[in-house]
Amino acid sequence: FFSSPMNQQGPIQTTEWSDIQYKFGNKVGKYADPELEQKILEQRLKQTVDDFVENFNPNDYKTLEEVEAELEESYDDDRELERLRAQRIAEMQQQAQAPSFGVVRRIEKSDYVAQVNNAGDGIPVVLLLMLPQHHDCLRLKRSFEEIAAKHMGTKFLEIISTECIPNFPERQLPCVIIYKDGSLVKQLTGLNSWGGEKFTTDDVLYELHKMGVVNDADVAADLQDKDAQQEPNLKSWGIRTNPI
Repeated sequence: FFSSPMNQQGPIQTTEWSDIQYKFGNKVGKYADPELEQKILEQRLKQTVDDFVENFNPNDYKTLEEVEAELEESYDDDRELERLRAQRIAEMQQQAQAPSFGVVRRIEKSDYVAQVNNAGDGIPVVLLLMLPQHHDCLRLKRSFEEIAAKHMGTKFLEIISTECIPNFPERQLPCVIIYKDGSLVKQLTGLNSWGGEKFTTDDVLYELHKMGVVNDADVAADLQDKDAQQEPNLKSWGIRTNPI
């Protein structure tokens, strides 16, 4: 019932049913995993070659049609392997070219235009105006650091408020400026926009997601579930869990 392409660690077991489905173009079972699919095809091709060499009998008689059929089947496997390799290489190249940030980076006023206004097409920028010893600024920065590590396509920056804007009022801190495609999306001051004094990192993520700064399918599903189950009660009553 099982067919077992071999690798150095042992057989990758596939079911007869999934093998049949794969012949009809349906990727089920372990064929649904692109890496396993590639390994199965590679090992199956190697097993076919090994079996052919081991069992080869020069006295066997095959018609021309039979020989051509075997060659065509082998050629189809080679083409499929080549397609999978090309697809994987293209995916890796795309990932390597995509912008990746992952931290909250400190910038100077002289960096502002290059890092914020000219960040690049489609790259959201979250700029935190802060003071190093300001308690609320540090709390919000910690949340940004957690989010930045998981959402590496968003650029998170920080700048000393009074260096960016001389005499910037401390009562307006923390101040967050959101940019995308070189344009200002939103400016937020204080903690009220993030859920108030008892905000959590989830609250911050929720607000950033609503502004389109982070856009991940898993986050969207999670926050949609929170909207349905928690937000009508918790936000309206001012209740927060796991305060920072």
